[in-house]
Amino acid sequence: MKSDTSVIVIACSTGGPNVLREIVSGLDERLQVPIVIVQHMSAVFTKSLAKSLNRLSKIHIEEAKNGEILQNGRVYIAPGGKHIKIMKNLSGDSFFKVYDGSGNLKPCADILLKSLISTSYSNVTVIVLTGMGKDGTAGILLLKQSGKQVFVIAQKPEECIVSGMSKSVIELGLEDKILPAEEIAQAMMKG
Repeated sequence: MKSDTSVIVIACSTGGPNVLREIVSGLDERLQVPIVIVQHMSAVFTKSLAKSLNRLSKIHIEEAKNGEILQNGRVYIAPGGKHIKIMKNLSGDSFFKVYDGSGNLKPCADILLKSLISTSYSNVTVIVLTGMGKDGTAGILLLKQSGKQVFVIAQKPEECIVSGMSKSVIELGLEDKILPAEEIAQAMMKG
């Protein structure tokens, strides 16, 4: 998959790091879209998560920085303890806005997903993995209503450490595929 109009967002919480390790180890440089991971985690741990995942991956993984322009073929981890949005600059480039904001859930997948409505990304793949709560569901719903082409993969709830996030998407019928973690990287590579 290669496109300047496509982006992949992965949302996860409890149990996410282990599933992320499995997914990123199956990705390679043929996947030429930016990938943004929202893992519910505190600030200290997202930087070390990015470093540990980068050692397992054939594509570069780093913690997203405020003002950084998104590059195809890179994986970005939302900084813990902060909100993250994707915005467009005057040149039309998509960049990260990392900021402190209200709410207990930082980073929040819903905030990131809602921000994509105002970008030039017309094809959005959202992968919802293991985790507590419903983060990602409201953002997916708004994205689907926005007219963008949205494809949603939910991790198979039976294999999630906590299935709340995945089940929330499935219960509303927002998913396009339900897959075990071992098949998600392959689905991402196929586009």
